[in-house]
Amino acid sequence: IDVLENKLNILVISGSPSADFKAVYNSLKQVDEYEVNKFIQINESDFLGNNFAAKLDSAQVLVFINFPYGNTNDEIIQKVLRKISIDKTPFFNLLGADLSLLSLNKINNLLPFTQGQSFGEVFLAEPVFSEQNSNFISGKLEDFSSKLVFPPVFYPNGNFNIKPGIQVIASTKVNNIQTDMPMILSQNDALLRSITFIGSNFWKWRFKSEINKKNVFDQLVYNSIQWLRVSDRQRKFFVETNKDIYAPGETIEFIGELYDDKLEPINNASVAIQINSGENSIPAELINEGNGIYRGEVNISSQGDFTFSAVALVNGMKITETSGKFNIGEVDLEKLQTVMQKNYLKMIASLTGGNYTYISDSKNQFNKIETFNRNKTKVSVSSITYDPLSLETILVLLILLLSLEWFVRKKEGML
Repeated sequence: IDVLENKLNILVISGSPSADFKAVYNSLKQVDEYEVNKFIQINESDFLGNNFAAKLDSAQVLVFINFPYGNTNDEIIQKVLRKISIDKTPFFNLLGADLSLLSLNKINNLLPFTQGQSFGEVFLAEPVFSEQNSNFISGKLEDFSSKLVFPPVFYPNGNFNIKPGIQVIASTKVNNIQTDMPMILSQNDALLRSITFIGSNFWKWRFKSEINKKNVFDQLVYNSIQWLRVSDRQRKFFVETNKDIYAPGETIEFIGELYDDKLEPINNASVAIQINSGENSIPAELINEGNGIYRGEVNISSQGDFTFSAVALVNGMKITETSGKFNIGEVDLEKLQTVMQKNYLKMIASLTGGNYTYISDSKNQFNKIETFNRNKTKVSVSSITYDPLSLETILVLLILLLSLEWFVRKKEGML
């Protein structure tokens, strides 16, 4: 089980005060599990906030709002770039519609696109989310398009050439015509993990976008941060058997767990398993038990080594897969665990009044045994048994006495 830290340190850096900064900052501040600090550029040399170096050093996620500005100090930009490069710190980046005000040429390596020709003007655009990326909005893969309308934002009129490996979370729609111009992008590779918003007036989404009585902007910001904080090293899908080795005829039990990129459990998936041994193949399916947990059982009559592959599908689309192995057959149980069970041996010694010791102390233990044998109390028991039938003289005497008594009794008339 992977456990996330209780408090996530987030540093919000803004190139200037703005309504978008306030919306993002307030959205982050309302989450109890976040520790949010801010650093806002007021003019070329003045900033709102202190201890920038310490806050930057402790930040686990960075949030940029219109940063860097055209007059942002180069020293601050270099500190931020080093933080991302050395610590691989993930970041959320909101770029305003007027890109000419920003020094994007100083952070080219952080951008998910290369900027082509710019026409120096803006227009109104709405986001278009694919069903595949709808979980960034609602937290679930569901059809939300008919329920949700986003207010349009100002979008820069220019060409954006998306870099290889970048995923478009939302494209744009202008005058009800969908375009391929990106509005929200994500990057996830060995060097960078980032979410980038392009445009201005996103603050309107926070006040006018709701679905199922939840603020969609707050959900979008929260889901983005959760996606950024999750490392690729944390397993999002795994299926295992409850044992590695089974006896013939024993039921094979599978248990799996499935999570999305934000480590939120997925409960609406189909998890199919294919078990293979040589040319034989056995299908199985796991049933969801809630909280992202899936279970299933299968009985196999044959013996040998088996491998299995598990595939998770949502709405018929494969989202991830994994594999494993197990064995069915006669097994020498003593060979399954060949390592000395020290705690178990100590327990036996304690329960039986014995003593646990190491082989290195064997000489001392032998001396203790010899001393014990010399000093222990010796008890001996002897007995003598007499058999009266073995003494003839006593037997003859008894017969004579009994005969005499009989004659006396006869004479006296007592018989």
